[in-house]
Amino acid sequence: MNDKDLQLTQDLIAKLFDKDQSGISRHIKNIFETRELDEKSNMQKMHFPKDKKMRISFKTIYIMIYNGDFENITKKNLRRKGKKVYYRQTSKRGKIPNAIPMSKRPKSIDKRKHVGDWEIDTVKGKQSTKACVASFADRKSRLYVAVKMNDGKANSFLAAAKGRFKEIAKGKIRSFNADNGSEFSKHEELTKTFKAKVYFARPHAPWDKPTNENHNGLLREFFPKKTDFTEVTQKELDEACELINNRPRKCLKWKTAREIFNKAI
Repeated sequence: MNDKDLQLTQDLIAKLFDKDQSGISRHIKNIFETRELDEKSNMQKMHFPKDKKMRISFKTIYIMIYNGDFENITKKNLRRKGKKVYYRQTSKRGKIPNAIPMSKRPKSIDKRKHVGDWEIDTVKGKQSTKACVASFADRKSRLYVAVKMNDGKANSFLAAAKGRFKEIAKGKIRSFNADNGSEFSKHEELTKTFKAKVYFARPHAPWDKPTNENHNGLLREFFPKKTDFTEVTQKELDEACELINNRPRKCLKWKTAREIFNKAI
């Protein structure tokens, strides 16, 4: 990219984000903290469908970052720091009694037919502390809920689910979909409380519940690894979830998770 093309591109990005050109590098750096870039560039396509001069592909911006065209922005500012993701293949988790495998769940869950099929997990914090977060992601709407727990034990997860899901409208809890962590060993009580079965992923297969895995990654942008969750309030978790839930999503045709979920209630 020559100097003239670079200047034109940076001018267009400044218009795209309604910012002064001199501060666009700093603004783009902040954007990566909220995952706004893809949403912003695609919203411009909706607002200016016939004016290509007012549109720019987010891929172009990524290329410029990798080429070092922005001051003080490198691939380390990207969500995954420019690194490939590798999943661990070992686990010390034991077998959960009476677990129903995901292979036996209704096809409607696989196809994301209904609001109310929740993928569940826990987000760990600083190793020296027990506090962590119970996370819930609706497969269809992508609505995300995070609840603070004092520890990662099964009774704590059960209490977190009971406490928060009292607020969820009746009929919007159809199933829970979990991994094989011991925090889900009280799954039969979850089923009894919510009249919703709990289905379990295959061992060492986080891709069996991709919605929750992705949203836990988004939560990590607010609360990075080694965060001491004893110092994080429920209000702070709720505020982070609201920012996540009110972002336009490509997979939702640029609607928000909150819009999709509320419409289904």
